[in-house]
Amino acid sequence: MTDGAVVEIGSFRGRSTVALAFGARAGRSPPVFAVDPHERFIGVLGGVFTPDDRRRFMQNVVKAGVADIVRLVNLPSVSAARAWNMPIGLLWIDGDHRLLPVLQDFSLWEPWVVIGGWIAFHDSLIREIDVHRVVELAVASGHYVRQAVVGATTVLAKVAAEQEVLA
Repeated sequence: MTDGAVVEIGSFRGRSTVALAFGARAGRSPPVFAVDPHERFIGVLGGVFTPDDRRRFMQNVVKAGVADIVRLVNLPSVSAARAWNMPIGLLWIDGDHRLLPVLQDFSLWEPWVVIGGWIAFHDSLIREIDVHRVVELAVASGHYVRQAVVGATTVLAKVAAEQEVLA
């Protein structure tokens, strides 16, 4: 990964946040911003999310010893994106998995991703939900290339328009 902050959209109870923080610490130690409103919500895969998850998030971050590098942004992604002003080296998208919210998260946050930076889409291999469609649109734009597929996550690398990769 290149310079820039780590931004996670959708943090739930902080498991991926902790993993991102350990990865950040192993590199250049950029801050990890965990964006999640922690409001009552039922996800498309049936997950139930509540305000109590914020408490569990904080407990997990403290227990893992990464509270010094993690910053909870306790707002909806759209609100946080409107106030954002920092380059992003890694954008982890794992919020609302419906098509419009995933498109919105991608559209609002990707302009901040630096050339060479990564966008990781969690649950992108589940065809019954729409995350994979946003991945396909990003790759079709020519501004992103597939970097890796790990588990249920697709990682794209941002390339400059003049560096588009010919298939």
